[in-house]
Amino acid sequence: MKNIPVTKKPNPQGKGLVAVLDELDSRRTYECSGSAVSLSQILHDYAISRLILCAQFNFKPVTNTHYYLYVKNQTLRLSLIAPREWRDDRFGYYICRCLLEESMFWRVSDKNQHPDTAEHLASAITPLKHTLLSDFNADVPLETALPYYDERLPFHRRVMANALAVQVRDRIPEALPRSFKALGKQYGGGVGKIPLLHESFDADGKVVS
Repeated sequence: MKNIPVTKKPNPQGKGLVAVLDELDSRRTYECSGSAVSLSQILHDYAISRLILCAQFNFKPVTNTHYYLYVKNQTLRLSLIAPREWRDDRFGYYICRCLLEESMFWRVSDKNQHPDTAEHLASAITPLKHTLLSDFNADVPLETALPYYDERLPFHRRVMANALAVQVRDRIPEALPRSFKALGKQYGGGVGKIPLLHESFDADGKVVS
């Protein structure tokens, strides 16, 4: 390793090695407990969580706190502001409320049931089909596709994606040799899709039944 002179530089996101390790450790403290969860349910939850981590946000999400998912200019955006707190559309089109659990999985509720919601959501998913959501259709083992380190993501989203990947790996080790797409064909019922509303979306952003 090269010797690099120590200089004081602004580091608002804490990207130094120690800060990164501390952040990873803080996101991995949760241990699985309670009743067993089916493989299909875990993959279903992973799909939702992976989608939410594609949203843009400039804050560090904390567990057991509600956030709000919007679509603006065909881009997913996560906000601390609920739609009822603003009368205009500055945050975009409201999709649903999101809760980050200690397991690093996201739960959604209070979904916007307006008929136009599916179209808005699909418009944001489509640009992601060959990038952040490409692992849903990749013909590679799930172990390889999980986002342990996704350099395309900003710091906090990258750390949370890593914690999510570790949770999936530890909960369903038997599924790791198979691709997400192959698992979807076997289990059906939402696996291999991106479920969020009463419709589901495949990795091409198309509505599927």
